[in-house]
Amino acid sequence: MSTEKDKTNTLIINDIMNSFRNKFHADLAEGESENSVFEKLVAYLITCKHAYDYDFNFQNISTGQSRSNSGHEMSIDSAAVIVNGMVISDMDDLGNVVVNSGGRINLSYVFTQAKNKGHFSDITAEYGKFITGVNSVLRAKSTDSFYTNGLNKFIEMKNTLESGSVHTEKGQKSITVDGEVKVYPYFVISGSEKSKECNLRGAIKHIANNNANLADIGNYKINGPLIVGHETLRKIYDDVFIGADAKFNMRNLFPFERDNIQRHGIYAIYTGYLPFKEYKKIIQEDDGSIKANIFSENVRGYLDKTHINKSIKESLSLGADDSGSDDGIGRDLFFAMNNGVTIITKHLQAGLGTGSLMQIKGYQIVNGCQTSNILHEYYSEYSDRLKDIQSQLPENYSNLGPELINKQFSDDMVNGLVDNPQEMKKRLIMLSHAMRVLRRLNHQFVSQSGLSIPRKIVSST
Repeated sequence: MSTEKDKTNTLIINDIMNSFRNKFHADLAEGESENSVFEKLVAYLITCKHAYDYDFNFQNISTGQSRSNSGHEMSIDSAAVIVNGMVISDMDDLGNVVVNSGGRINLSYVFTQAKNKGHFSDITAEYGKFITGVNSVLRAKSTDSFYTNGLNKFIEMKNTLESGSVHTEKGQKSITVDGEVKVYPYFVISGSEKSKECNLRGAIKHIANNNANLADIGNYKINGPLIVGHETLRKIYDDVFIGADAKFNMRNLFPFERDNIQRHGIYAIYTGYLPFKEYKKIIQEDDGSIKANIFSENVRGYLDKTHINKSIKESLSLGADDSGSDDGIGRDLFFAMNNGVTIITKHLQAGLGTGSLMQIKGYQIVNGCQTSNILHEYYSEYSDRLKDIQSQLPENYSNLGPELINKQFSDDMVNGLVDNPQEMKKRLIMLSHAMRVLRRLNHQFVSQSGLSIPRKIVSST
């Protein structure tokens, strides 16, 4: 039974629900229940968060649950297969995407379970069923008459992709999945996240056990699972329907004057360079993940392991050895290996704060998807490496810059605090190298410029 608190929390996202109904009225049944609309809203938004493609029919990712087949959907509302940023609707669509993939793909699975309720206090059983359902579907080696048609379609596509061979109109095509298959399970309620920690305090162990069972499958990189409320949903909605928001230092961007540009709807042009430490504010979320939805208007998605992209990535490390020295070769080649970044945005404010801050809202990177993804991958790779090395060292080394590491090591040696000097020295060299690579990358320049028009800002080089 819903409470007044439930109703109050539901009202907070009513504008999202109404906007979703208006946009997808043709795909929703007349008089469809609030709960059903909320489930489809969550399925669409969460899937969009992990895809470049927004133009998919959310019915194609629905598990097809109904009163007549209750339980056969395994407590999963939606199950999406995403290949190279594209949401795959069926086996024919899969064949078409694979034909254009070059034989290498990025593969992700996104699962959702949505509950239109105001608090997290009684979700333990529902969450357990959801994670168990995801576990069962990922382990499924074949379709099963017990499952809904939607789940069987997902299982068929999953198993085909993981087999390494896909039937296309041109015959069988071999494919290779780059890295691990990423899995994103989301349990979402319409209530606020403010009380989540308190509400779930007594269920922490139960939730942890479910998550551990999911992680035990192997062969997948499980992200989360995430339990979220309307705050996260609202942010994703804003990114999808309104657009991303970023603030960065614009001191290397300059107005590019042109006469009569306003008659074309262009209000301002900016051109110049951004160091990556500023550019990453445009392409990365606060948690360090890439903003996939800012590339949805790109001419092409990320192509990953092409020879050109490999060359771009190699140029970032060329000229830097394990000692952290840098002869500048990589920086020069980086410019030669890509043609800059083109950004469009709905709103731009320049000269904020001290005069060097720029804010863009509702933006898209329409050229530079490859460069952006490679920079993100390279930065994330060394960030993860740095964290891993730091976890193996005494805490007093964590906040030291590369210049102070050797001094701290010498002091610890004098004071008899080092048990295995050779191993310690080896780790410190790795630590210093990772720090220097990240420092150098943060100062790597990315070519960028911008044009402002009524609804968008277009940037080009």
